[in-house]
Amino acid sequence: MAMVVMVKAQLVKEDIIAIVAEDEVVDAKKGGESQSDNEDKQDDGVLLMAYSGVDIESSFTWYLDTGASNHMCGRKEFFAELNEEFSGTITFGDLSQRSVKGKGKILLQLKTGGRSYISDVYYVPEMKNNILSLGQLLERVYDIQMRGDTLSMFDKNYVLVAAIKMAKNCMFPLHLNMS
Repeated sequence: MAMVVMVKAQLVKEDIIAIVAEDEVVDAKKGGESQSDNEDKQDDGVLLMAYSGVDIESSFTWYLDTGASNHMCGRKEFFAELNEEFSGTITFGDLSQRSVKGKGKILLQLKTGGRSYISDVYYVPEMKNNILSLGQLLERVYDIQMRGDTLSMFDKNYVLVAAIKMAKNCMFPLHLNMS
């Protein structure tokens, strides 16, 4: 007998998709037939990921990262300016590497109606998530404070820029509107 983890996507609500893993015992002698094929089974599983639909064209998520040395984005269309002559390689904590295919600015639409840029962002086409380097933010005179389950970011005049609640996965997701 072999243990197989089955992964399936479920539509939880009209805009929320959950990825669920279920343990299933498979008998290799019966051609990979599942022991539960003929049994009624309860639909219990482990939630691996949940996605709540967001208008991808107007907003997206950046994860604030203390270990990242640079801001990184994998979506070329989000760059207002991009120098594709800039190239290099980044190495992640697990020692995997990805190619940097440019460096530029991303234009943001602020809630106040104004606009601002995230500068010196690496374009890494293989990135599925966007990363904001807390180190780079500190170099740009932002003040970062973490208390309880909230990360607060203040500008040089000590005006609150963002207060980000920690997600269940212990990450700090910042949802930004694109211009």
